Amino acid sequence: VIENVIIKVLKLKEVKGPFRYVLHILGIVINFGIVSMLWLVFKCQTMDEVLMIINRMMINQSFSIELLGITQVELYWLITIIVIVVITDILRDRFNMVEKFNNQFFIVRWAVYFILIVMFVVFGVYGGSFEANDFIYRFF
Repeated sequence: VIENVIIKVLKLKEVKGPFRYVLHILGIVINFGIVSMLWLVFKCQTMDEVLMIINRMMINQSFSIELLGITQVELYWLITIIVIVVITDILRDRFNMVEKFNNQFFIVRWAVYFILIVMFVVFGVYGGSFEANDFIYRFF
């Protein structure tokens, strides 16, 4: 819904040439910003808390991994997963990945299924430190 509003406001369908891609990227950035701000509203308990977080985002702060609350290894995994998502998104635009995957040999398909299942078990959130109450919708 937000994307369609942005397309209409920026009149993206009327623009031709390379400038259209610049407007498309601008629309993606605007969409990301709006959705991120909406997540703040869902996550925070009061509007004062939302305004405090927005204020802190605007203040010039030095960036460090510790501020994100992740380790160096988790940062590497994050970058790896983002690269994989971008690559699969580009490939998905170029051809039908599901059809291509379904045309693979039986053993290849099941090997991929097995690897995915093992990854979910290994990288899943389990153990004594996991609290289901920490989920983002707990205050919703």
